[in-house]
Amino acid sequence: MGTRIDIVSNLWKISPNFRDYPVMREASMLSDETFAFQIVLRSEEGIGGQHLAVEGLEGVRLRREANVCGTLPGGPFHFDDYYLKEDLLPDILCDFGKEGISAYPNKNTVVWAEVRGGEGIAPGKYHLSIVLRTDAGEETARTEFTLTVQKECLAESDLCVTHWFHYDCMADVCGAEPFTADYYRAMSPWIENYVAHGNNVILTPLFTPCLDTEVGTKRRVAQLIQVYKEGEGYRFGFEKLDEFIDFMQARGIKYFEMSHLFTQWGARCCPNIVIHDKDKTEEKFGWDVLSDDPSYRAFLSALLPKLTAFLEKKGIASRCFFHISDEPWEETIEAYKAHKEFFDQYLKGYTIMDALSSFEFSGLVDIPVVAVNHVAPFLEAKRKNWIYYCCGQTDDYVTNAFVAMPSLRTRMLGVQMFLNGAAGFLQWGYNFYNTTLSRAKVNPYIDQAGGGVFPAGDPFIVYPGKDGPVDSLRHELFFQAMQDYRLCLRAAQKVGREKVCELIRSFGWDGYKVYPHDEESFEKMRSQIFRLAAE
Repeated sequence: MGTRIDIVSNLWKISPNFRDYPVMREASMLSDETFAFQIVLRSEEGIGGQHLAVEGLEGVRLRREANVCGTLPGGPFHFDDYYLKEDLLPDILCDFGKEGISAYPNKNTVVWAEVRGGEGIAPGKYHLSIVLRTDAGEETARTEFTLTVQKECLAESDLCVTHWFHYDCMADVCGAEPFTADYYRAMSPWIENYVAHGNNVILTPLFTPCLDTEVGTKRRVAQLIQVYKEGEGYRFGFEKLDEFIDFMQARGIKYFEMSHLFTQWGARCCPNIVIHDKDKTEEKFGWDVLSDDPSYRAFLSALLPKLTAFLEKKGIASRCFFHISDEPWEETIEAYKAHKEFFDQYLKGYTIMDALSSFEFSGLVDIPVVAVNHVAPFLEAKRKNWIYYCCGQTDDYVTNAFVAMPSLRTRMLGVQMFLNGAAGFLQWGYNFYNTTLSRAKVNPYIDQAGGGVFPAGDPFIVYPGKDGPVDSLRHELFFQAMQDYRLCLRAAQKVGREKVCELIRSFGWDGYKVYPHDEESFEKMRSQIFRLAAE
């Protein structure tokens, strides 16, 4: 056998030795959709420095899928049986260089291909040739594929979507201090990538976010509000916050998620805050001060009226979210209630949201952000909610973006959010390149598991590159899920929401845990939704 080229749906995660995938000959897309497919190359002799091209349509983007370790950790996690068992799985999407493409003998080399609609592609049928050639131009393999572009468009999304952006990790990557001119220049392609993949909410570090930080330690300062001590009171500067908001809005961010004003998992202590006092600058509050300490209450009482006045003048007050602390439980709920009552004095009309998966406490916030494996009582009560997943959502067959999950398990998020009426999505790691609790830094190209503690893929969804982020396969699957949501919306606009939900349920979908573990069933369901949207 010579060199073989197969075209495969993006629903299949193809490891070096995987063979049992169906070959795709044709597909359809809406006019503004990004259609993604995979090109699988395999040769008995291997491939050395050849060049792959897609002919018949301009501008098809090609990236090689590089493999990483997909091994799952031990420890407290319990994993169901819907995971891939291979040690090496594709995740890093690498642009091609002048060296072309190579492949080991009898091993799959996989290329992620994207046709981006809305870029001068007219509706119609396109006959594509996928061709492999040597440096001398000799053709060594070819296959054909037909893509039909419909004139209809996806609906505009009504979701709020955030992956927490870690500003200290960005500083580590670019070598500039947060919120300097060099830092903003380096961060620009990251935020453009962030928005391009369906995110429209950004974590806004009023003070250094007290997230994923070991007790008694601190992370690199990333603070937008300038604080000046004046006698017994405080003066605040919002110039940096103003610049940050302008920067983000210019790149498509719509909503601003204010960083937590109390420490994570219990709201026991305060964030670390840089304060200028005459001739000295100090970091105050932090782990040394309890969250209900009168000195911190006095600080917040001075800050919040000034902050809300600034947000209202800026015209974004209705697009801001405030946090207290993640996931209150029985032992911490009284403290959480006290903080909420305190907030209510100053944040009337603002939205309070937190990760909160205990239904009995859901009345404490305007928007509970519920773990996908705990949503059932919220659905039964028809309680508006966002959803989230993190390292804790490993079983019950729920969706997540771990390296070892089948692509379908990540991709199904969009359909589930439509079916269950979720208003938003939150995940904690767009670019967290630290170990657990930020005890040390990691090389994300070697360690996708935060020092081996998390399931691989949990801490971040993009890799650091020279001129911006390098996408993961999981990031593109998340984006495809967001497109699926918009496709369902367009179909609902045509035939009604309930008809689309009935169609989805007819394929065996219910809540966030029940769905067919079957790529071909998903393809069939989506094709029927597509027909409703394209009519």
